[in-house]
Amino acid sequence: NDVPPKANHVFELLTNFRGRAENEIPTEPGLCLPYGLILGKAREGERVTGIFTLASHEDVDFTLVTDSGLAAVGSLLQRHRQIEEALSQIKGGRTVRKGKVALTGVDAEEWLLAGPRPTTEVHGHLFTLEGNALADDVLAPFVRLEMDTANPLPDYRPLERASLTDAEALAVWDAISRTLRPRPNAF
Repeated sequence: NDVPPKANHVFELLTNFRGRAENEIPTEPGLCLPYGLILGKAREGERVTGIFTLASHEDVDFTLVTDSGLAAVGSLLQRHRQIEEALSQIKGGRTVRKGKVALTGVDAEEWLLAGPRPTTEVHGHLFTLEGNALADDVLAPFVRLEMDTANPLPDYRPLERASLTDAEALAVWDAISRTLRPRPNAF
């Protein structure tokens, strides 16, 4: 019978939940939700995923993943053989940029790819940033940010071309990815 542990977990969540204004930045550790916060220190095995779309560019989305229990087999750049092998299978696929990224409080690397997207066959982008890949520390969780362009449109209209050019996609990526940083006292 696993009801008592599950009930304790629910009561713990309810006890530690509080509302917050949309633009309020908490000062204590916890997990932010829309208009809410679950208070608590970071624990091993916590995985949070958020997907954000651009209202003005329906084919562009961002996925942010944090995982306090994941340590990658290698960093993004250390996995170059697998990435290059997969990229060689995509006609017109290419690396736009790759390398280490200077972020405050996060050991990060990026690999930015361009080429035909598998779901639409339209030229688009898959930009990836990984941080703390080798840290294996609850207080420095693994972080992955991805930006995809040329995704299928939500209303199933055919996509003729990505809404962002290579240069525009890079500009958006640089403006957003370089702002990632752990909030003080977040964990």
